[in-house]
Amino acid sequence: RLRSGVLFSPDVFTIGFARRVTAYKRIGLLFSDMQRLKSIASKHGGLQIALAGKAHPRDGEGKHLIEKVFSWIREAAPEVKACSSPNTRWKPAFCTPRVATSG
Repeated sequence: RLRSGVLFSPDVFTIGFARRVTAYKRIGLLFSDMQRLKSIASKHGGLQIALAGKAHPRDGEGKHLIEKVFSWIREAAPEVKACSSPNTRWKPAFCTPRVATSG
């Protein structure tokens, strides 16, 4: 259970993404086809995504990308649960109704 109170299920496929957030690491690729992502989650019993990482203090594009990721997470709910780690300077324990991780 994360500080957010969201409980990840050990029976649901989970993707983890823990990296410095910058455009060339392509975190957006996971959310590039939202309808397909939601369809896969619905068809296969859910999807959980756990995110951790922060942008370099001088990387404006990386900081903007984090904002976009939160928008994508909201768009993916409720089919996809997603949480961010509270110790990575993303919004503390931000979660949606389902969780997922990407790595």
